[in-house]
Amino acid sequence: MTVSRAAKNNYRPIKHEFEYSCIHVEKRYSVVPERGYCSTYPAAYYRDAMVSAGAGLKMLVYGEPYNETIIFEHEKLYDKRFKNNLNPPDIAHVLPEVRKLLREGRSKDAVLLSVKAAREAGYEERLKWAGDLEIPHSNYHFHPAFVMKLDSEKKDACNYLRTFDFTSSEAVVRWTDNDGEWERKCFVSIPEKLFIQFLKAPEKSEGIDTSIDISVEDIKGTHFWDSFKMPEGLEIEKRFSKDTLLLGCRYNPDIMDGKGYAGAVRSIQNGGTACIENNRLIVKNAKSLLLITRIEYIDRYDSAILDELAGSMLRINTGDKENLEEYYTLLLENNRAVLGEMLQRSGISFDCEKDRLLSTEELLALQHGKQDLCPALLEKLYDLGRYFLITESGELPPSVGQYNINVNLQVCSGNITDLPEAMEVFFAFIEDKLEDFRLNAKNIFGCRGILGDIHPDIDNGLLYHFSSTWPHHYWISCAGWIYNEFWSHYLVTGDLDFLRNRVYPGLREIALFYQDYLSDTDENGNYIFYPGFSPENSPRGSTWSKLTINACMDIMVCREVLENLIMCCRILGINDTNEDKWHEMLEKLPAYLLDEEGALKEWAWPGTPEEYNHRHVSHHYGVWPGNSITWEDTPELAEAVLLSNRKRGQEDDSAHGIIHRIFTAIRLKDRTDVFMNLKQILEHGFINRSLMANHYPYKLYFPDLTGSVPAMLAEMTVYSSPGVLEFLPALPPMLNKGVLKGIRCFNFTKIDKIEWDLASGIISAYIHSLKNQTIEVRYRYGLSGLKADGEPVQTKENSAIIELKEGKTLKLDLYVKK
Repeated sequence: MTVSRAAKNNYRPIKHEFEYSCIHVEKRYSVVPERGYCSTYPAAYYRDAMVSAGAGLKMLVYGEPYNETIIFEHEKLYDKRFKNNLNPPDIAHVLPEVRKLLREGRSKDAVLLSVKAAREAGYEERLKWAGDLEIPHSNYHFHPAFVMKLDSEKKDACNYLRTFDFTSSEAVVRWTDNDGEWERKCFVSIPEKLFIQFLKAPEKSEGIDTSIDISVEDIKGTHFWDSFKMPEGLEIEKRFSKDTLLLGCRYNPDIMDGKGYAGAVRSIQNGGTACIENNRLIVKNAKSLLLITRIEYIDRYDSAILDELAGSMLRINTGDKENLEEYYTLLLENNRAVLGEMLQRSGISFDCEKDRLLSTEELLALQHGKQDLCPALLEKLYDLGRYFLITESGELPPSVGQYNINVNLQVCSGNITDLPEAMEVFFAFIEDKLEDFRLNAKNIFGCRGILGDIHPDIDNGLLYHFSSTWPHHYWISCAGWIYNEFWSHYLVTGDLDFLRNRVYPGLREIALFYQDYLSDTDENGNYIFYPGFSPENSPRGSTWSKLTINACMDIMVCREVLENLIMCCRILGINDTNEDKWHEMLEKLPAYLLDEEGALKEWAWPGTPEEYNHRHVSHHYGVWPGNSITWEDTPELAEAVLLSNRKRGQEDDSAHGIIHRIFTAIRLKDRTDVFMNLKQILEHGFINRSLMANHYPYKLYFPDLTGSVPAMLAEMTVYSSPGVLEFLPALPPMLNKGVLKGIRCFNFTKIDKIEWDLASGIISAYIHSLKNQTIEVRYRYGLSGLKADGEPVQTKENSAIIELKEGKTLKLDLYVKK
């Protein structure tokens, strides 16, 4: 059949046309930061905006040349639905009946009984039904402070590029039009706790003509989950003082007791005029423009606050107006000195020099198209993840989502990539909630010790975020998972004071809870973990069966807590009167169960049917973040978890589930599964053009992936546990050449640098030890020789034993089979 020439033309696709042409890649050398990224067109929604942050402040910069949108945020801006926080419900009296119902197989009746008791204890108005789902009560809701709009006459722009620098938090928007080359830049100053913006007009132009407005408005996304709703009943006051825009907001006084916040934007310009028209600041013919913004959270709001804030802004000395850019640069370099030092401690690079100037759009296109894994994209995600943890750790730690996987992933890179400052924010936040955790244990279970809260608020750790659909009130493993990070901090620092004063007391309180909770035994004399909840799954056949017996995660976390606690006593020389009890408890933990293929089952209770198609893999805890299941120590369990990991479905494609499966595969050295899941997470809508991540493909910003990528790549490159270092255990083969710098290992060592070139058969590592110790070094894919500081070391079965000296750095050269 002959096809006409006209018909053939119909097969030719029409390329997408962008509003602005971008700077060609060859011309980006002078503008793209070495540790940062560029983007070739502006954001349409906040998920694609550049995020400058630090000191609890954040601004999301869209990057439009003529109609710019910037969202300003402050970490303490939360709206409350109810005036008083609810104590955890006093429902311990129904525990015997709940347990009886569970033993009878009546999970639905058991959970409904517990929630009925909660309603009777004051929760009647706090739990709502939506169809067949009972929605947990959530009292605190984050919201932005305000939105700034910078509007000017639209012209024909070209040579567009927006760039972001992780070492300084600077976001820059560049474009060219008939007036010349424009550059608008901004950053959050960590030392000054200010937002700084600067715009300079091209020399041959007539100057900057723009209007500036700040307003409180809802933020719309691509999906209703992506939207931010501003608080109801917010009293808004807008004023102007000389060259300063002022915005005051007081929350509903019936709920928030007079709390509020205030923002001020001071405009300083060189040349031209400025005036107020229609509640906007109008700037005309300015040679340069500096905007300084401050946001304050206020416990007792009144109008005088705005006058005080305006006065404080006027007292900021910016120097000569003709040298505004010098002031901007001074503050920027001060910020780089703080942020850059932490960012530069660690980094990863692969053999991808030619791709480092590509934009995020171009890198994602490479990943979607020609490359199995895009190394340059991975490099930038590593830096972004550490930047995220640094800048999100102000007075509060990262806290998007829950502590049953979300926040845990967001902070998991802190210990291994040498960010103790960020981890201290997390540790202090948790320790501030311990008194509430004790009340949780007492009211819900009638137990001593602590019961962690699935969803701690900024000012409390009271466990109220539960329902019959998601019975988190009976999830007992929260505190243990949190303290895994405390224990890991000890392993990477060797800090005995931290172990004695912060790890040991916390673990002891968790163990005290277990001592009371584990009161029943089965016919074999083993403890029964019930009621329990394996986040957030239910046995096959009923969504009403989430309340269960012997969730594997609960057993694994209990084992880890007790073993680490006993180890604490040995290290610190503590003679604890409960140690014999802890040993007895370990001996009475129930055995795990396998399915017909030999995969680990999620519940260690006979007759509980598996639900394989679920987003969580909570029962893999013993592999990651725990480290008790390994090929060397527990080969049968390692095989069982590997099978479980490979069998797992994805249910709703939540990123955190794929990430947990990646970490499981990494720890089990399953490079095939690492590659498959990593490729999926990079390609299928989880990464935005800002490189920030989503919870679901193409919707709902969530930083689980963002925070966890550095730990992923670090652990693919180096596995560590007390007495063991293994190199390149799970690195996909296409990443066969690279350098990783500045990671701390879970065995009191720091790897200053590891570089590898597998085509040449060489791995070199510089290991700094915090104490005198003997370490087994491994490379499981064929080790043919090893040298320590140039001296040959005997190898056996792909491993060798080396001696490390406290405070000394040893160079290892591993010769590996090509």
